[in-house]
Amino acid sequence: DIERNLLIIQKLETEKIICMTSQVRLRIRQFPYINRQKTKKSQIQIKEQQVEALQSTIITQKEQLITMETEISRINSKVQELEAQVGAKDNLIEDFSKQLEQKNQEFEELQDKLRNESLRVQSVSYTHLRAHETPEHLVCRLLLEKKK
Repeated sequence: DIERNLLIIQKLETEKIICMTSQVRLRIRQFPYINRQKTKKSQIQIKEQQVEALQSTIITQKEQLITMETEISRINSKVQELEAQVGAKDNLIEDFSKQLEQKNQEFEELQDKLRNESLRVQSVSYTHLRAHETPEHLVCRLLLEKKK
C-alpha cells in the first residue's frame, strides 16, 4: 500500500514537472494561451493537493506501522515469558514423573519382599501358639472366651 502511494506520488510529481514545462512553454508564447495557463495552474494545484494528501496518508500509515511493531514486540515478550513458564512446568512434571517412577519401583520392591516373606510363613498348631502365650494374651483370650 505504501509502495503504491509512493508510485502515485512519483507519477504526480512527474505530471507536475510536465505541467510546469508546459506552463513555461505557454509563457513563451504568452498572450494567445493565457486561459490555458490558468487551467494548467489549477491542474498543478490539484495535483499538489493530491500529493500532500498522499504524503499525509503515508505519514499516518507509518505511525500505524510503528504502533503495530510496538504491539508485536509486546506480544513477543509475553510469548517468551509464557514459554519460560511452560518450560519450568515441564521441568516440574519431569521431576514428578521421575519421583513417581522411583516410588513405583520402591513399591514393587516392597511387594516382592512381602511376597517372599509370606512364602516363608508357616502355619503352626494351636497348641504351639498356646505354648508361647504370655500372661497378657492369656487374660485377653480368657475374656474373649467368657463373652462367648
